[in-house]
Amino acid sequence: MEDLYENIKRRREELGMSQEELARKVGYTSRSTIARIERGDINIPQDKIVLFARALRVLPEYLMGWTDEDGIDITDEDLAAAEARQDLAGRPNLKALLDAGSKLSDEDIANVIRIMEAMSK
Repeated sequence: MEDLYENIKRRREELGMSQEELARKVGYTSRSTIARIERGDINIPQDKIVLFARALRVLPEYLMGWTDEDGIDITDEDLAAAEARQDLAGRPNLKALLDAGSKLSDEDIANVIRIMEAMSK
């Protein structure tokens, strides 16, 4: 976990961003909260890690110390994909549905979508 706090601080400083600015971007009201996070005094909830990643323009995996420089200066599409991966990790049935759907033709996928829309009504 220590990597997380160090990576947040390092990336914030690389971007020339103040603790106050980062606090606003991730939904905290005080820069002191960011200071405490960067010191490792406060644990960050999982859903906040994605917000930090978005504000710092890195992949959540980079903040966690699981990837190297490839996780820096990412696009909005990269962030959306990272958020989707995180959502899928917490929903194994959805992942199974998508895995099964990847083997279908475009026509079959359209049919499944129609069936799912009818089921949700």
